[in-house]
Amino acid sequence: MSLSRPRLVLTVAGLLVAASAVTLPQLRVSTSRYGLVSDENPDQARMLRFFERFGNPDAPVVVVSSERPEDSRAVVDRLIAGFEAVPKLRGRVLARVGPSEVAEVLLLQRPEVLSQ
Repeated sequence: MSLSRPRLVLTVAGLLVAASAVTLPQLRVSTSRYGLVSDENPDQARMLRFFERFGNPDAPVVVVSSERPEDSRAVVDRLIAGFEAVPKLRGRVLARVGPSEVAEVLLLQRPEVLSQ
């Protein structure tokens, strides 16, 4: 088809590119797992009411890994200093945590693993 009707192929390709150029800016990328379910879903609505009342339990996590523990420690120390410099984060930065420290915000299928 492309050899027998090159103008048709180029026209269709041009229309597809134009349509993409119009619709692409309207696309939004979201990493929110809450955006995957409608706010009208009863379970989702209940969870959103919980967040409104008690706050969102999600906490950002930074994982630092290195061949040498002293390199990891140096990076963690710099991160701590940077995060503690932010007024809203001062006093709320945990530099090393295990499962028992964050159990209240973890969603565990098997809570018994915390005791291992």
